Amino acid sequence: MNKKLKLAVAGVVAVAAMTSCRPLTVTSVSYQSIINSKGSLPAETPQGASVKAHYLISPQGNLTVVVENLTDRTMVVDQTKSFFIAPSGNSVSYYDPNIRTTSVADLKSGTSGASVNLGAIAGAFGVGGTLGKIANGINVSGSNTTGQTITNTQYTVDQPRFSIAPHGKTALSKAYPIDGIGTKALASEDQGRSITMLDMAPRVSPATFAVAICYSIDGEQTFRTMMSEFTMNTLIQVPTDRSQERHNVPVNNALNRIFELKPNSLAEPFYLIYFNVRNWSKSENIITQCNLYDYQ
Repeated sequence: MNKKLKLAVAGVVAVAAMTSCRPLTVTSVSYQSIINSKGSLPAETPQGASVKAHYLISPQGNLTVVVENLTDRTMVVDQTKSFFIAPSGNSVSYYDPNIRTTSVADLKSGTSGASVNLGAIAGAFGVGGTLGKIANGINVSGSNTTGQTITNTQYTVDQPRFSIAPHGKTALSKAYPIDGIGTKALASEDQGRSITMLDMAPRVSPATFAVAICYSIDGEQTFRTMMSEFTMNTLIQVPTDRSQERHNVPVNNALNRIFELKPNSLAEPFYLIYFNVRNWSKSENIITQCNLYDYQ
């Protein structure tokens, strides 16, 4: 077994033992991977490409799209003509004309006012790392004070179009859930049954989705659309052997079975390994990597 994965499995067992007094049982180990439907893309962006999109999928299966301007000119993204196409085939625009409000009461705060971004990062919450800290757009403030309570009210509205500076990055305004992807989907599959779906083509995969990004690099005179399609090409679920419930032996056996079925499981651009632990839900029961991208 991969050394990094061995440590991760040990961590799942150890942390679970320390954080719960209830009986803990790993009922199954699941694996799913996603690829670009175009096939494997070169790691180096080719010369002459104008735009690159980074597709970030959280362990829960929410998709955030970060658009990178590869040119020396200002790029304009038209969210009214940019869409997420769900596995069901339904499409939804990244532009929502409605104003959304969120109010949070703070009994300890000594200041009033709350800064909220009106630009293209409204949906990027929950994304970790450098890309999760992207800040771009226009900020406004709003607050409401009653007695000793400070209530910060955030008003969020999408921009129909937004600009990206040369060689800059900005996220589209929403994070959409992908049906069939993530821990929630894997947990619902856990009925003690074995699942083996390998090397699925887009036409047979239960989870194929796409994103259309409409952009301009000539001062909004003309617009182009980059269409990116992704496919869940592998879904494996291995129930653990109840007769071997000592230490992490059944978990190791389940992982070994996954690697036997898919030797390149850790080489896919996106993969998620989920340890379904009864009576316990922590971030430590997830191993994931996401390196999905496309360019034009």
